[in-house]
Amino acid sequence: MEDFKHYFEKRGYKPRTIRGYTNSLKQFFRWCEDNCINPEVATIEELYDYQSYTREQGLAVATIRERTIILKHYYRCIKRPENPALLLRAERQEKKLPKGMLDEEMLVELYLGILPKTHIQKRNKCMLGLILFQGLKRADLSQLKPEHINEDQSRIYVPETNKTNARYIPLKAIQREDLRHYIYTLRSQLIIEARKESDYLFFSQGTGKGLNNSLGLMFRALKKQYPNLGSLQQLRESKITLWVKEFGIRKTQYLSGIRYASSVLRYKAIDNDKLKHKIALIHPMERM
Repeated sequence: MEDFKHYFEKRGYKPRTIRGYTNSLKQFFRWCEDNCINPEVATIEELYDYQSYTREQGLAVATIRERTIILKHYYRCIKRPENPALLLRAERQEKKLPKGMLDEEMLVELYLGILPKTHIQKRNKCMLGLILFQGLKRADLSQLKPEHINEDQSRIYVPETNKTNARYIPLKAIQREDLRHYIYTLRSQLIIEARKESDYLFFSQGTGKGLNNSLGLMFRALKKQYPNLGSLQQLRESKITLWVKEFGIRKTQYLSGIRYASSVLRYKAIDNDKLKHKIALIHPMERM
């Protein structure tokens, strides 16, 4: 099992992801033990039996797919000459069209409706703006550095992650002053308050290195003000949907960092002219 963990560590996977993959492999080992099968030399027929077993358990399609893919990695890890798992068909989870998308006017109103008072609230507004107008993900926000903001060209450089490509995205006029104030004034004050050193644009005020807690607190506060808001992912998908209508598939793929154009296609089916009728986020009285 240690070799399996090291296999993923060399490929740059995060510890939490490796733990999940290791647990999936342990499930396969337990099934093999119950069925008197040596996992290292399992036949393709036995792997099909295991795949059927996972379906009979009522597991989600995504979970079954993960367990199938883990088997392929396992046999690569032990350097089995012929990898039987390559013949297994991993079912794809049906990707549903995004629902409850917000239009550009709603995104702007959402941003302007935030009236921060504390340093942390002002930092959070900057992070929110990068989600609303640049469609950034948690992983994107976590690795941004001050030098990635180019004021002269009014754009931001977003480095590559293990799931998205690097790209440059224009900044919106209404967020530039907030970002400038944060970078040159508030950030240094937050570093002093947190009693830590950081090269990153955004950082936690607690002992943790990640932003999950900060983003979670930010979103819960946002939900109190806008109860109909679904998730941070909803905000990113709203921006992607608007990009598709304005720029088309290829440019949207670049701006969003999505690696495969096929993943962008589902956003094309959204009729942005009817978005206001799908969710009354900013003006809930419209639903009455």
